[in-house]
Amino acid sequence: CGKIVEALERADIRLDRFEHQPLTCDPVSLTEREVEVVRLIADGLSYTRIAELLDLSAHTVTTHRRNIMQKLGVNNTAAVVMYAVKHGLNSPNKFLFNG
Repeated sequence: CGKIVEALERADIRLDRFEHQPLTCDPVSLTEREVEVVRLIADGLSYTRIAELLDLSAHTVTTHRRNIMQKLGVNNTAAVVMYAVKHGLNSPNKFLFNG
């Protein structure tokens, strides 16, 4: 997002002449519950364990995961984990892959 804004500024394109929503580079808007689910997925928990911890059904956790993936524009759990790492949503020292 930031690269797009920078390119527009370099090209001296004046967006104030157009009706538009304010440009933002904020991360995708996830609900508090979705952020909890992302954190737990990134920490390696199973959907069953996430359901137990959050007092939800496994089906509800799966629905949250599907909604999260749709909002992020991704189609696999690895990409959800990458999002969590990039946005500091997981425990950085959870996995220390020391030989």
